Amino acid sequence: MTWNATRVDESRVLLRRAADWTLSMYVEQEGKKDDHWRDVEFGALIAHIEHEFKEVRQNIKRGERGYMLHNAGDVASMALMFVARAMELNGMMTPEQALGGEA
Repeated sequence: MTWNATRVDESRVLLRRAADWTLSMYVEQEGKKDDHWRDVEFGALIAHIEHEFKEVRQNIKRGERGYMLHNAGDVASMALMFVARAMELNGMMTPEQALGGEA
């Protein structure tokens, strides 16, 4: 029996690659800034995501593909931080579990 990749399989790979790239970008940038996004209020995360979306829109209008990619990465990393913090808030993940500790 052969396995045929579906569109959702391809999307899973694309999303994983994008998430990995976004994560590496976040770690590189925020490693220099004490990872302060873990400590800000949810409203500040939302405001920053909205700001980055505006930047992406402007990049698209101006045809700035490189800046668009960078700013889209910022949007994704802030969205991932939002989800991670929401998971912590809802008891779905502790920092220890995130580091591979207790289940």
